[in-house]
Amino acid sequence: MIKYVDNVKIMLEKVVKIKPGQNLLVITDTYAKSKAIAHAVTEVANSIGVQTVLTMMEPLTHIGQEPPPSVSAAMKAADVIIEFGENSTSGHSTAKKEATEAGVKYYNLHTDVSEDYLRTPITLEDLNRIKKQTESLAEIMTRASIARVTTHYGTDITMTLEGRRAIPIHPLAEGGVRSLQDYAEAAISPVEGTTEGVVVADASIRGWGYVLRAPIRFEVKRGRVQAETVSSDSKEETERFKKIVLFDPNASNCAAELGLGTSHTVPRILRGDAMRDYAMAGNIHIAVGRNNDIGGVTWSEIHTDVLMTRATVSLDGVHVIEDGTLLI
Repeated sequence: MIKYVDNVKIMLEKVVKIKPGQNLLVITDTYAKSKAIAHAVTEVANSIGVQTVLTMMEPLTHIGQEPPPSVSAAMKAADVIIEFGENSTSGHSTAKKEATEAGVKYYNLHTDVSEDYLRTPITLEDLNRIKKQTESLAEIMTRASIARVTTHYGTDITMTLEGRRAIPIHPLAEGGVRSLQDYAEAAISPVEGTTEGVVVADASIRGWGYVLRAPIRFEVKRGRVQAETVSSDSKEETERFKKIVLFDPNASNCAAELGLGTSHTVPRILRGDAMRDYAMAGNIHIAVGRNNDIGGVTWSEIHTDVLMTRATVSLDGVHVIEDGTLLI
């Protein structure tokens, strides 16, 4: 626990800004790293007078899955929630949505990161820079009507954003979704039924835990993944992704989310489906499935992100990312 203490204190006091007497709910899965960090947070929080409850649950199998009812109830009773998960957290669940709508501050940290990362403090200067560029990009996305995404690997899709509000996700965010330690993105839920084109996921599929063996290609028509068009040089990955988009009647909703990474502190090295890959400035992801927790109107049991690199993103014809470089 000692190796995390300094970083935990920075997170609690400078980022989360939790006060003595407030109620903190720490949620962890049963993976060793998650438990170690959760215990460290609990001990440090208790030492500074925070009323802390630690709860442990079996790992969630996919993003969008609901936590157990007892955990859902505890989430609504807290002032602040910090959740640690190896692969998935309840960040896209109805339980989280209801808690944050009631005013609870929710933070998460996926523990699929290196030990060095967890021990390395992030400076307030860096956090403020991340905040500024994330919120600036979110404002531009909110004002935009049409987004187009292309990549060197063959992605070419357009989608309507008009009427949808982008969410700036970063450690210093004021809204219902916050992140630790330097995870950041500007995310928006495109209008359902408007996405058209071809997607080539060249980096990873969230939750799989590795860099793709080969890119996965699929067509999107009227906002739905055409399952019969999913293809890859890897037969196993082709079939695995088809199962995702056929998981339930709304699992093929695409793009449920358009997320643009904004963290300049994340090294430009793919680590194999680590959340930091999705936060890396200039990387982009789209999601299939649920989006009614981030401004859309579609419910699904899943929310699965696909990651792309070397993307160019234009909003109403103006580039905000060019060949993987964030221009904000």
